[in-house]
Amino acid sequence: SLSTIKVVNTITGTLIGFGQEKSGTSTNGAWKFTQAILKTGTVKYPTKAAVEIWDKDGIYDKVKAMPIGTEITFHVNIESKEYQDKWFTNAKAWKIG
Repeated sequence: SLSTIKVVNTITGTLIGFGQEKSGTSTNGAWKFTQAILKTGTVKYPTKAAVEIWDKDGIYDKVKAMPIGTEITFHVNIESKEYQDKWFTNAKAWKIG
């Protein structure tokens, strides 16, 4: 028999800032996105992670209104792309909590 495996990727951290907002227009209309920068890890070994937030996902305004220092969990889709023999990975948020 076949089984279905569902993987839910989450990342939790403290909001420490935002990346530069980018916007434009496509055939689907206007769009904008930024990156929420989180501090994750442990006190001894802190790390930072950038999570993309898009206005089309319904969480953009909620996240942008959060004060710096807020503890937040994002549900993310992780995607990697190759460009000129280098790989780049993005974590795109689709839900808070």
